[in-house]
Amino acid sequence: MTARAIVIACLVLLLQPQVHAQETNANEASIRELLLVTDAKQLLDRMWVQMDLIMENSMKQALSGQPVTPAQQVVLDDMRKQMGALLKEELAWEVFEPLMIDVYLNTFTEEEVQGMLQFYKSPAGRAVVTKMPAVMQASMQAVQGPIAAMQPKLRKLQEDTVRKLMEAK
Repeated sequence: MTARAIVIACLVLLLQPQVHAQETNANEASIRELLLVTDAKQLLDRMWVQMDLIMENSMKQALSGQPVTPAQQVVLDDMRKQMGALLKEELAWEVFEPLMIDVYLNTFTEEEVQGMLQFYKSPAGRAVVTKMPAVMQASMQAVQGPIAAMQPKLRKLQEDTVRKLMEAK
């Protein structure tokens, strides 16, 4: 084998992963189409309503049933609204979309994205997109009971851990 043949073989081997990566990585245009077809922006917008409910329930749980005065409730409601506004600002679609595009670019091949597009454009795929918010809401409601039932066990675990930390001092 000549030196020239060896150099060419080495170049081919070195360039092969890059050529292969270019062939398999999804492209930004198809990912944008997928995000559009799956109503990703609308799902993000609907998520804020759910997040507000989660924050409200978390605050109630943190208070452990302790009564709050109307003035304290105003302060808590204001904090929750400020937290929601901060989350919406920091994770607005204009911030979130490029992050998702990058994740999809680094995760899926173009063939996989095309397969997802084909599915989400089908009647079954449209049904998933349309009905998924209701599924998610029903799922969240379904797990509230088991989570509430778990609260005393979690509280006991927390108390035991604090006691053990104090003893280990």
